[in-house]
Amino acid sequence: MHDIRAVRSDPAGFDAALARRGLPPVSAELLAQDADRRAALTALQEKQARRNAVAREVGQGRRTGADTTAMEVEAAALRNETEALETQSAGMDDAIRRVLEGLPNVLDADVPDVERAREIGADRVEIYTGPYAEAFAHGDFQRELDACARTAERAHACGLGVNAGHDLNQMNLPALKTAVSQLAEVSVGHALICEALYAGLGETVAAYVKLLA
Repeated sequence: MHDIRAVRSDPAGFDAALARRGLPPVSAELLAQDADRRAALTALQEKQARRNAVAREVGQGRRTGADTTAMEVEAAALRNETEALETQSAGMDDAIRRVLEGLPNVLDADVPDVERAREIGADRVEIYTGPYAEAFAHGDFQRELDACARTAERAHACGLGVNAGHDLNQMNLPALKTAVSQLAEVSVGHALICEALYAGLGETVAAYVKLLA
């Protein structure tokens, strides 16, 4: 999942990275939500500080026999306001998290700024293997395979996990797995189901497990 701190530090760069994945900009929306959330947290902290101060005043008033009715009314109001702000802040956190979780970290093979994925808070990337799969089908795939391997090496070097996906199947996976030793997961759902129509689901799954072992 992306980190909101990365959006704050470089919103234009964040949107540019998304644009290279064909995605619309989201930094303005996220930063607006983040500003509202931070304002709510500031208000919450202020209410909590005032609530604590009033509680001390009530305690002192009771010890001295003073009338604390007004302070107790304020304390009750502050309790309700604090609870409302806590609920509001939690909802804002969830809204921001949902947006960030919905943004993919998909990299074209040999994308020039793979290291930026780490900088914007990702912990894993998925190499887009469409060009490799297409080249494999035409029998001339070494250049695309090397590009995948280079990207995987760079991602691994900066601490990123490496996934791969798009048009992978039992024919082109072995070469990819050999070239990309850092491979953690592959997306093979489409091919798996298509192949299972002929070989059966159990046998097809077993074949993929053996290929990836």
